[in-house]
Amino acid sequence: MRTLLTLSDADRRYLAHVSHLAFGNPFGETGRSVRKALSKEMSPGDDALCDRVHAHLHDRLERLKQKQDNLISAYAEQDRLLLHHAVLFDCLHNARKAFDTLIAEQLQKGGQVCKVAFGTNLLDLLTRSGMARSVALHYLAIYYQTRRARYFLKTTLIGHGASMERLRHDLWNSIFTYDFSIYERFLWDRVRELSTLFVGANGSGKKTAAAAVSYCSYIPYIEKSETFAESFVNCFIPVKVAQYSGLQLESALFGHKKMAYAEALENYQGAFSRCSPFGTIFLNNICEVPFPVQARLEEVVQEHLFTPVGDQIRQNFSGRLMASAPGKIASIRSEGRLRDTLYFSLGVNTISIPSLQHRLQEDPSDLELLIVHILRKYTGQSSAQLLGPVIERMHEHVGVGYAWPGNLLELEQIVKRILMVSHYESKN
Repeated sequence: MRTLLTLSDADRRYLAHVSHLAFGNPFGETGRSVRKALSKEMSPGDDALCDRVHAHLHDRLERLKQKQDNLISAYAEQDRLLLHHAVLFDCLHNARKAFDTLIAEQLQKGGQVCKVAFGTNLLDLLTRSGMARSVALHYLAIYYQTRRARYFLKTTLIGHGASMERLRHDLWNSIFTYDFSIYERFLWDRVRELSTLFVGANGSGKKTAAAAVSYCSYIPYIEKSETFAESFVNCFIPVKVAQYSGLQLESALFGHKKMAYAEALENYQGAFSRCSPFGTIFLNNICEVPFPVQARLEEVVQEHLFTPVGDQIRQNFSGRLMASAPGKIASIRSEGRLRDTLYFSLGVNTISIPSLQHRLQEDPSDLELLIVHILRKYTGQSSAQLLGPVIERMHEHVGVGYAWPGNLLELEQIVKRILMVSHYESKN
């Protein structure tokens, strides 16, 4: 019987840091500690840190290989996952910019999937490292997922304060769970069965947070077509429940059979039918859903089944369900706006979104960052020519300590009003 090798304590510590740098949660204290341990000279998140670690890692892996045909299988089981992550980082690091470019191209292209020009070469590199082709395909999809998570959690959630860093940390965990090794081995195709409830004041950004998570779902790579199975742009299906009433809401969610009711002139596929296995249904303000429909939603959450209006045959829902509720969950439940059974089903993962007032109390400089983000969103560019006057006019009318009752939604309206008529008068 072959004697298996074991890593030294120093190698094990180092590779554990590399594993977290490559695939662990980059937000929060653990991410900061790992970066500090790997390099005390560079700030967290600096790409130069990854470049330096990559160069050093390659040399260390060559030393550990010790003329073995397959590095990973040569070592004892307790060390294989660390070595596996190290090999993945070694192979995939140089492709990170290509993946980031692919994300930008997919955003421009929308629902039409993009060709992955570098996919075949990257798969070949992974298989040459000793991975089975099926394993290489799996990790190509996972790496694309982690790059999207880093992109969307950084670029769509603006702010440097502690509450925003905590929010990014919690959203990452809702994508990959708290332990990436558990996710990649057991939950990558099951995490969609775990529902999420976002709570916070109206206008605080619950929909934005939900969209960021949904854009980061696991999407398999199709080798034959050299594309991912679906555009992540299609993965988010928001439903504003307040705009529907009665059977219209049930139809919008579950669909209906022809002649199920007077207005049902044709068969109709609702949101749950249209959602792909990689997609997410987001119910905006679930407290507006009538109790009878809330009861029907419990079946979706608990069993991933639903029944179209006027039909007797239950259908499978293969996507993920998220919802939002205004305010704090304790008051929502005490006021009877959400069925307890639905809350316990949805609340597997409850994420609180901080108010704008709280965010600016933590870090007042976030106001300028948010204004820059809003201007870029509406004009397509960053312009000091616009930023200066907007900030100046805002400070003329919105004083220090303003409560921001409308949160981010109010801030957007202020910026647009200043762009249009050059002033805004607050009501505080």
